[in-house]
Amino acid sequence: MVQEADTKQPDEMYCSNCGALVKKDVQFCHQCGTAIGGASGPASSAGSVAAAATRASMSSEQPTQPWYTQTWVIVLALLFFFPLGLFLMWRFTRWQTWLKTTITVVLSLLTILFIIGTAAGEEDDTAKAVREEASPSPAVEAPSPTPEPPAETVTYDIAEREDVSFDFGAFGAAIRIVYRVTVSGPLTEDDIRRIAQEIIDDETSQQDVNAIAFFFHLPGTGTTGAYSAGAAFWAPNGDWASADTVRAGDYSKHQFGDIDVGGAIENPAPPADTTGLPEDQRRTIFKELLAAEHRADAEAYAAYPDDVDKQVDLWDELLDKYRAEVCAKYGITEDQSYEIDAEGITQYWPTE
Repeated sequence: MVQEADTKQPDEMYCSNCGALVKKDVQFCHQCGTAIGGASGPASSAGSVAAAATRASMSSEQPTQPWYTQTWVIVLALLFFFPLGLFLMWRFTRWQTWLKTTITVVLSLLTILFIIGTAAGEEDDTAKAVREEASPSPAVEAPSPTPEPPAETVTYDIAEREDVSFDFGAFGAAIRIVYRVTVSGPLTEDDIRRIAQEIIDDETSQQDVNAIAFFFHLPGTGTTGAYSAGAAFWAPNGDWASADTVRAGDYSKHQFGDIDVGGAIENPAPPADTTGLPEDQRRTIFKELLAAEHRADAEAYAAYPDDVDKQVDLWDELLDKYRAEVCAKYGITEDQSYEIDAEGITQYWPTE
């Protein structure tokens, strides 16, 4: 009140509307436009207009709404940078609470799923990188060598089949067959087994045998001498000498014995003849000498079937006796008889 007294002049008054200090003689308040004193009618109307204009001016001077509180800005923020969008939504919008909550939950779930998927992808990439590091670097493949043409199958032809059986042994005649076979080239053990088995299958399908011998010859080496490509024997326990220990046709113990691959390149030269006898006669003597040996074997076995020692002693005695008879018959010496034996064996003379 003291302040009013100090500042108010006698010709001044306070506006009844806004309290502004105005002159008494003015018709309208310069602050709010209210009529001063007794002004009325048009003046009052004009004052009202002025007051309205003043309020409008004051309203226009108030600050406008910030851009980041605009709805469209908040929606874009939710779509492209949702953490900021969620903050603006909850801070500045008057949307219903259930809508704000739903938007928050959905965006949070999408964020969690995105994080999980990204982590899984990174783990897969890491595992793949580890596998690639652990796996050896692929070696540079060298050019594949040109495959060699398959080896040609060796062909064969039976040059001679000879029956060298004789009547001796516990089961009577031991049927022994000798095959002389020419082949197209060098043999392996598998080749010998293959060719021999084919011949065995054919032979045993026609008759029962005790043993079969095979002598293989390369082209140009002849078939009357030593084999040049290989040899094999198919007999009980693989032993040619055991042919008479089983019945013919019983192959339960038969197998290949030692298979010899290769041999002499050329046939050995026949032993020099010292008898002066023609070859035909020497062949006859060879057969008779072999028959004398078989005769001695049979008689010794028959005399002592269970005593090997006595068999051997008697066999030696009988063999000397029967060989002497052959030598006397043809007028040859004992040494010449052994020469004929050697010639017949190395030249594979028939025994019958």
